[in-house]
Amino acid sequence: MASFRTTRSIIVRFFLDTNVIIYALDRGAPAKRERAIEWLTALAGRSAIVISPQVLNEAASVLVHKLKADLTAVREAVAGMASWCTAPLGPATADHALQLYERYGFNWWDCLVIASALDAPCDCLLTEDLQDGQNLGHLRIVNPFLHPVESLLGPS
Repeated sequence: MASFRTTRSIIVRFFLDTNVIIYALDRGAPAKRERAIEWLTALAGRSAIVISPQVLNEAASVLVHKLKADLTAVREAVAGMASWCTAPLGPATADHALQLYERYGFNWWDCLVIASALDAPCDCLLTEDLQDGQNLGHLRIVNPFLHPVESLLGPS
């Protein structure tokens, strides 16, 4: 797999799917939690994280309903992710998602994530929900739980 090493002149943007954020906060899956935290730390240090309002809201929902997190902690997590929430999610994104759905047949919510990532525009979508290594236009799908940070970014 080709590298996504960043330099001062090239900014590589990584769209995070909800599962990466949740694993970083979930103590129930320690190996995935450690890897998700490694990715978040490395990408945040490069100002390379992008999410959409959909991802922000899905993360809040999982924290509240599945992980039964304290509402104060959920508010802090949402506030901490606010600066990353720069990807579009509106009528044009929905139309793009419909085109992706028609072409690829992915589940609807994944199509919205992919459309937001493409429209952001991001270079890479970190998710465990799609085929690792697949390219969708300029967007590469990467399962962050299969690859250490250094394999794509090099040493920090």
